[in-house]
Amino acid sequence: MDTPSSIALQNEPPSAPAAEPPPAAAPAAEPPEWRAYVHLYLPLLTSVLVYLLIRPPPPGLESGERIASAPPLLVSFPAALVTHMAASLVYPRERPPDAAPQRFSRKSDTYRAAILLTYGRLFGTPFRLAFYLVDLVSSYVLSAVMGERPAGTRQRRSEFFVHLLLVAAGRVATMFVSPAWPTVWNVVLGVDRTLWRAAYIALVDDVVGVLTRPQVKSWKGRGVVVLVQAFTIMVCSTLLLLHLGDQPAVQGPGREARWSALLSDEEMRVARTGQF
Repeated sequence: MDTPSSIALQNEPPSAPAAEPPPAAAPAAEPPEWRAYVHLYLPLLTSVLVYLLIRPPPPGLESGERIASAPPLLVSFPAALVTHMAASLVYPRERPPDAAPQRFSRKSDTYRAAILLTYGRLFGTPFRLAFYLVDLVSSYVLSAVMGERPAGTRQRRSEFFVHLLLVAAGRVATMFVSPAWPTVWNVVLGVDRTLWRAAYIALVDDVVGVLTRPQVKSWKGRGVVVLVQAFTIMVCSTLLLLHLGDQPAVQGPGREARWSALLSDEEMRVARTGQF
């Protein structure tokens, strides 16, 4: 016998089928490389324009004095602001968070070898294949000793500052080792040389990392990008002045004389011998 409750249940209309969840939004596609890396390559182009702009020295100033008066430093920040605004016009507003390219990273063997090749050439030191191969192998050994984090894992905020601490420790260690101990002295110098080159690679890696994955959604992130771009423009334009400048130098002709206008005697000795 049907009870009133069962009769009420039978008379209820059938429930509507559960609504299907809306389809998940498709992830944003990685933009073309010319847009993704615009904050990286546009400062390099600006450096060339800055070099062409400040290449003629002011009246009465030699090239070394012109560099010492630091026109690149004065021009780099305004140039970086203009560069950043121009790059922001084409840089995509949304990029996939997990699609960070590893092409421009020291975790790429080709990138590491290319960046290390530029070290020493900045000071005009002649290329020696044997020293270069030793430096390349030593950089991998140091990365293994430091426990460098593999690609795809959470990275340190700044690899350069970590290497800078090691460089400072290496400098302190050289103060307690006497050249009268040739074996220990050579080992300490070799380690110090490796630390300097590793710090240089880490610095380039940090700069490239900021400019390939710029944080432009906040004013703080934009400020960091502009500062890094200004640093890049200043360094690159200064290097162009030193290596391509054809004005007479302070202490004599040639690229080495232009460096000597900025570096001390000890720094020039280190640059010539490659003992960094």
